[in-house]
Amino acid sequence: MLALLLFLLDFIFLIFFKHLVIQALLVYFIISLLTKKNIFYSFNSFYLPVFLIFIQDSFTYNVCGTSFLILIPIISTIEYIKLRALDPKFFFPYIFVSLTLLCKIVILKKILFSQNIGLYETFLKIFVNLCITYLVLLGIQGNRSLRIFTKSKGRKVWTPNRMDAS
Repeated sequence: MLALLLFLLDFIFLIFFKHLVIQALLVYFIISLLTKKNIFYSFNSFYLPVFLIFIQDSFTYNVCGTSFLILIPIISTIEYIKLRALDPKFFFPYIFVSLTLLCKIVILKKILFSQNIGLYETFLKIFVNLCITYLVLLGIQGNRSLRIFTKSKGRKVWTPNRMDAS
C-alpha cells in the first residue's frame, strides 16, 4: 500500500514539474531490498514496486521496461552485499540510491534517449532523493536512531533521599 502512495506522489510531481524530481518509489524499493531478508516472496515489498516503477518509466520515457537496465544489476548487487556485509542498513541505502540515480540519468537520458543532462539538475535530484532516503530510514528505525537520542551519557532520575522521606 505504501508503494502505491509513493507512486501517486511521484506521479503528482511528474504532472507538476514535467519530470521526476523525487523518486520516492525507487528509494522505497532500494531500502526495502536492503532491510528485509526474504523480499522475493512478498508482493507488497517486491513485485508491486517493480510493476509501479515500470509504469512510471512508461509515463516518463514513453517506453516500458527501460528500468530493467538499472534494476537487475542493483537487485543482484544488493543481494550479494546482503550476504557479505554485517549491517547493510547503515550506509548502503545512500550509496545505492545515488548510484541508481546516476546510472538512470546517464544511461537512460544521455545514452538511450540522447537528451542533454545538466550537472545542477543531476546533483539536485541526487540530493533531494538522499534526503528522502534519510527520512524513510528514519521512519523505519524510529527516532532513537538520531544522534540526539543516542549520545546521552546516562539516564538521570530523581530519587528521594531516605532521610528526607520521614
